[in-house]
Amino acid sequence: MAEEADVFVLNEETEDDLRRIFQADQPKLERLRARIAQARVNQKKIEALTKKLEALRQKNNTLRETTGLEEEGEEVKVEISTDDKDEFDEKTFDPDSPKYPSDWWTSSFSFANKGPTMKGMISSVLEEKLYRILTDKGEWAFYNDSLYYQVHVTYELSKESTITPGPISKITVQQNGAMEVSLVLYPEETAILFSGTVKNFENKSKAILLPATYQSPSNVLVETQEKRRLNIKLEAKNAGLEALSTEQAVQLCVQQNLPFVDEQFPPDVTSLFRDKVDSVVPPLLWRTFRDYLPSEAHAQARLFCGDITPFRVEMGKGLENTNIISAIQIAAEFPEVIRRLFLHPDGAKAGKLERAFNAFRVQLCKNGWWTNVVVDGYVPAAAHCPEFARIKDDLRCLWLPFLEKSLAKLYGSYSALLVAPSETGLSNLTGTPHTPLTSFWPKQATNAAEVQKLAQLIQRQFANGGQLMLTAFPLSTANTKEKKDRLEAAYKQLGLVPGFSVCVLGVHEIAGTLLVRIRENGSPDCGKRNWLKVWYGAKKPWVDDVEKEIFARGEEGVLWMEIGDLPQYFKGGFFFYPQLNDWSTVRVQGVLTEGVPSVCMKVSVKEKLQGVLCVTQPDLLSTSSVFSTDNLEDMLADETVAPIGLHIFGKKGATEESTWISGNNSPDIFEPSAEPRFVFAEHAAAGVELVPENSPYYIVPRVRDKTGRPVSYVLSAFFKEAPPCSTGGVCRSTLCP
Repeated sequence: MAEEADVFVLNEETEDDLRRIFQADQPKLERLRARIAQARVNQKKIEALTKKLEALRQKNNTLRETTGLEEEGEEVKVEISTDDKDEFDEKTFDPDSPKYPSDWWTSSFSFANKGPTMKGMISSVLEEKLYRILTDKGEWAFYNDSLYYQVHVTYELSKESTITPGPISKITVQQNGAMEVSLVLYPEETAILFSGTVKNFENKSKAILLPATYQSPSNVLVETQEKRRLNIKLEAKNAGLEALSTEQAVQLCVQQNLPFVDEQFPPDVTSLFRDKVDSVVPPLLWRTFRDYLPSEAHAQARLFCGDITPFRVEMGKGLENTNIISAIQIAAEFPEVIRRLFLHPDGAKAGKLERAFNAFRVQLCKNGWWTNVVVDGYVPAAAHCPEFARIKDDLRCLWLPFLEKSLAKLYGSYSALLVAPSETGLSNLTGTPHTPLTSFWPKQATNAAEVQKLAQLIQRQFANGGQLMLTAFPLSTANTKEKKDRLEAAYKQLGLVPGFSVCVLGVHEIAGTLLVRIRENGSPDCGKRNWLKVWYGAKKPWVDDVEKEIFARGEEGVLWMEIGDLPQYFKGGFFFYPQLNDWSTVRVQGVLTEGVPSVCMKVSVKEKLQGVLCVTQPDLLSTSSVFSTDNLEDMLADETVAPIGLHIFGKKGATEESTWISGNNSPDIFEPSAEPRFVFAEHAAAGVELVPENSPYYIVPRVRDKTGRPVSYVLSAFFKEAPPCSTGGVCRSTLCP
């Protein structure tokens, strides 16, 4: 065995020994003294850094013990908190810890994405997509800092140059003796083009959009994902499971201690768009938050960090799904609506356990029926930030990218979200019906009668708990650049964004004029003074009173507008009913065959009962096999949904026979129709008051469709006062085949 070497320690004794050695040589002695002084300084720095490192280790260990999101390896170390009342580990979140906004990396990194893997003198050589790195060894390396381009790196070198091509480079010698050296760089890749001495050169490099089906063959992220997918398949085979459902896969990963990867919606190009079905979405790498956030941020990552507000919701640059982002922003006005989506049906402990294995469960309402959507933790992302939806001020907050991914899985791909209407997206999140304003929307803002009719409708809806969503005109409605610029500038003054939907927060009468308060969704630097200037310029008589009201309320990010001006800035809107989430609910699925429902609902009441009844059919995206942003308008014009109706029957007077009571009347569900009617819409709903003297009631879905095609439906009943299906209470609801 080799003997341990002596360790030299600098102290007073060894310093004296060194001085005696160099005592006769004054210049060396002076240099020795200087070096000893510097060594003391360095020693103090090392001691301070050691203490700081130990403190950070202790803090990191403490944080890891309390969080349910553990460091991810091929075997998952599971340590979940046992507080069942804190399902999302919000009590252990440190509000004073550093935030990581969507641009956090710009102050720390020189590159938009991962950055080169080699060091040297760096310069941009192609529109900030391609960077050259000249290393100390004389190598010419290149780095592709784009996400959507393959860069064909090509350099022509003079014949006097002496070079050796890189491992993957190709070299061609031309007739004049010049050499052309080339290679192909994919996103975030670094490679050596050549090494040696260069006399003269010409850069002939160019960037080309990636093919739609591209997937990096060698990226370490892809290799890790493929390895995890293979591990799950091998474990399934060992367990005798050939066709593995998502639920089975999650269970298997928990049992076998494996990170979950969703084979039904995998982290690859097939989840971005469906071939020959969707619009193409450029290929991207998929990352978990541990891949795009620094390690010191991992322990504080949570589904929910801080408040849920529409201002924090940001649409990424890689997917302009304005309708879905609008729906999420509006749902974020009601934080509990968002939080409920992530509650695990089997309790807090089950949710924490699944999330520890990279499985995230979201409850979404598809065509009136609540369903579990399970996704893994991979999202399309650049090196430092998700490319699609994210929480603007703190990327450690994870609910938004996982919610967007769950909606994408629900509709089949991320690209499908480009054509999903905002009202459909809102119903997916709330589980409640929406009704269009089409028949009430004024054709001209100057039509006083139509404006008055609209104002009365809005007042009536808000009095009954309804909410209003308005959709701004998209820039595509302007046919010239000049008109587009004017439209964009007009919206910016009001704190709005073209094409996005906004939520109306209330309706008020001020100075004899009916006004609505609208949540702004534009840049926060617009401020309330900008839109006040617009109304002052238009000589609105109510502006002074509104300015006082704003001061009294202390509101920010809210626009006031009179109802008569709505058609000038919005193309229409929908009413929706989030308050129904707090009501007791009964849902049943059925099929209308040649107009005959397979199931209806019987409701018996012993006391007066307020309710909302609704029939929902599959939305346009569910009934259309092929759609894209190019054919969306045509698809909507085809009215592929069937004309449906909701008919309510009950006793009248002394007769024991059930007769017609009322029916749906879109969009004013609180003014049911006196005559049977049908609507081309996803929902037909009616707000009703059920009374004992007309009990029992029969709720019957209807369709008027000459084609005779079967129409699937969900029949829903929301009751405010008492729970349905109780055996001895106020209401008893049964299903009638």
